[in-house]
Parts: sequence; structure tokens; C-alpha cells
Amino acid sequence: MQRLLAVISDLHISDGDLDDFDDELEAHLAGFLTDLKQRSEHVELVINGDFLDFVQASPWTGSSLESETQDGIPLCFTEQQSLNKLANIQTRHRGTFVALKDFLADGRNHLVIMPGNHDPDFFWPRVRERFAEFVGVDQGSKKLTFCLESHYHPNGMNWLHIEHGHRYDKVNSFHVNGHDRWSANEPPILKGKDGNDRLYECVGTRFLIKYLNGLDARYPYVDNVKPFSRFFHIFGASALTPGWAPLDASVSVAKMLAYAIKIAATRKEDLLTIEAPIGSDRLQLLAKWVDEATAPELEVLTRALRGSGFELPMKLVTFVATPENLELLAEYLTEHPELVSSLGEKSAALLGAQEGTLSLKEAYKVNETEDLYVGATEAAIGGVNTVIMGHTHEPHDRKVPGLTYFNTGSWTRYYRFAPEEKTRPWHILKTGSYENFPYSLRYVQVKPGEEHATMEVWRERMVT
Repeated sequence: MQRLLAVISDLHISDGDLDDFDDELEAHLAGFLTDLKQRSEHVELVINGDFLDFVQASPWTGSSLESETQDGIPLCFTEQQSLNKLANIQTRHRGTFVALKDFLADGRNHLVIMPGNHDPDFFWPRVRERFAEFVGVDQGSKKLTFCLESHYHPNGMNWLHIEHGHRYDKVNSFHVNGHDRWSANEPPILKGKDGNDRLYECVGTRFLIKYLNGLDARYPYVDNVKPFSRFFHIFGASALTPGWAPLDASVSVAKMLAYAIKIAATRKEDLLTIEAPIGSDRLQLLAKWVDEATAPELEVLTRALRGSGFELPMKLVTFVATPENLELLAEYLTEHPELVSSLGEKSAALLGAQEGTLSLKEAYKVNETEDLYVGATEAAIGGVNTVIMGHTHEPHDRKVPGLTYFNTGSWTRYYRFAPEEKTRPWHILKTGSYENFPYSLRYVQVKPGEEHATMEVWRERMVT
């Protein structure tokens, strides 16, 4: 059958405080789907992973969201929890589901959903059934396909390989005891010690649930800095240099790093090549902040602590001189970051100017973009000469003899790096910082009858 093939990925449609898919982006998606529907040819649309962001959909916090197997393998959502999250996403983004329903109302069109590391919830049968209802088709309809395998070869296009790409990213892969759990026969679903079937929780998901979701609620653009290793290079550097970031960010990032180091030591299969940067200990950071704080800053924090119920029987400087008290305060601030969100960040004009600013490049050596390209070269076998991936949020178009590799980037806003950047102020990650976060909404297409693909830009908003 002659048809137009279009591939997009990484929309991260969610709901609530952590939702990255704002009204402007949603309007562009609706326009894109309308344009596809109006084409004269049949259209097959492939959404190549991280279409819906279940990890950041509400509810996104609470002990009930995590568990583990009897032998300690980390787990997250039950099927019912995933269904609840899907319902919340659909309520917030009715326009998206209406646009998909209209697209599929044309009997010539076909939608393929490929799960990614943010939406493995599509492996739940009832989630697939409910999604089909939301877009107006029967689950068994030929209009809608859920590809529950690592990759997809469109019918009649054996030269083309499509996959999300997270399996080449150690932090976000679904390898369980050295075995890949990512297929219809072996889904990423295990039984928890509470007796409930749950999704496997990869390290990336664990970071989101334990740390980044809470940080994202206060700094909504924190997860738009992709890849995540670049976030640590640019923003984590300032967070871990005392006085160069809000204190809540410093405490959160330091605890996040400590957790990463612990994983590296105890579960090396989860996280590789990570070292502790000098001076990154959160207790050291907090002690240094208290030592260097001005009298008004100390007074603000003292009032905030006592007003929230924290028992502080002496001056703050005296209190933190005891290691046990310092640990107690650090834990309390991690759980109550709103108390210190206004404290600690120096003038933005000074950031990046310090020669000695902490660099994390030795701690985070992973290069997700290059790792996926290596994966693409491995996939180019058996007649495959074109590979399309997503995951990194970085658009990529590389042609070498025997292989054309595309990465479709993302349909979310992203941070545009300057080559010389070492650190950045945290205030640009807060609500209303649209001017710092442009977007470039791209898709790969294969025109009817052709045996090559091209990368196209649907809409973009650049920063000058």
C-alpha cells in the first residue's frame, strides 16, 4: 500500500505542575495532525516513544508509587496507577486526543505507538484499551498499533529501522539482571513483594520520582535541559558551588549526586563511570553556606525553620557545628525546599565568570547522543540502511556510507547551549522563562513510493 510515513517522538505530554506540553506546543501538534489528515495519500504516523509522560503525570509523589521485588529489584507503578495517570493526562490534554481521534476517523490513516522509557505503561493491557477508547477506535482496530518490541519495521520498508533508543542509554534501559525486559512476551512488569504486579523502575525513572520531580515542581524547566548529563554540567555546576545557586537547588542536586554515587557503588549495572566531584557533599555545602551567609540571610532561614516547626534551640551557626545536627538540617531542607528557595543565588551576571567553578565533566562521562548513534550502526544490518531514533531530545541527521541516521529531537522546549557555557543561573528554569527555551518540532517522513527518508521541520521558535 502506498502511503506517507511520518515519525515523531518525545512529546512528553503529561499534566499538572510537571507538564512540559504547554498550550502553544499542543496547538502545533493539532495543526500537524490536521495537515496529515488533509494529505491526499494514506498516512502512517509513528510516535516513537515518550509520547505520554506517565512518570511526571499526577500523582507523581508518594510512597505507594514505588516498591521492589523480593530480591530487591526496584519497581514503580501498578496498572491501576498507570490508568489513573492516563486519565489525568487525557483530562488536561483533551485537544490532543480529539486531534488524534479526527486523524484516525479517516479510515486510510494508521497510528503506531511505540513506548519509551517515560511511557512503558503502554505495556499494561488496560492502558492500551483505555487509550484506544480515548482516540475513538477499538483496541483490535487496524487503525491503531502498539509496537511492544524494541524496534519497528514499517510494512514494505525493510530498509528502515525505528526505535526510541533508550536501551542504549545505561540510565534508562530496561535490563533486568542482564536481560532486556522490553517485548510483548517479556514486558517490563514484575511482581512486587507487596503482591502487586508493577512496572520495572529504571534508574532514570527512580531519579525522577525521588528527586527531579520535586525539583521540577519548583523549577519547571529543569527537565528541559537535555541530555541530562548536560544539565549537570551546566546547572549542577552552579548548584554544587556554594553561593552560586538557590540553597534548595544546591541541597537537592547534592543529594541527587550522592544517590547516584551510591548506585554506582552498589548496582554497577545501573550506572557506570560516575565519580564524586570534590566538594559535592551536601553537608559540606550546607555548612559552608551557613558559615558564609549574611546576618539577614541567617535570620530569614532561622525564622523559616522555626515557623515550619523545626526545633532550633540555639543560633543556626552553633547548631550546625554538630555533625548530627547538620545532617538533621540537611534532611529537613531536602523535604522542605520551599523554606530556602529564595536564598543562596548570586547575581546572574557573575555566573560562569569564576575560573574555579566546579565542573562535573569527570563525574558524568556518558554521551547519550553518541551512544545512540553507535546503537544505530549496530541496527543497520540485514538490508537496513536508515535508522530513526529519539530519546536524547537532540535533533540529529548524519549520513555515512551505508547508513542514514536521524534523531527527531523532541516536541518540547529545550535549552539552547552556548559553546562557552560552564554554569547558568537557576532562575531561568522557573516559570515564565519561555525566552530561554525555544522549540524545533521535527519529523522524519518517507513519501509514497520512495525508499529514502528526510528530516522536516513542522514549526520552530528560535531564540535570538
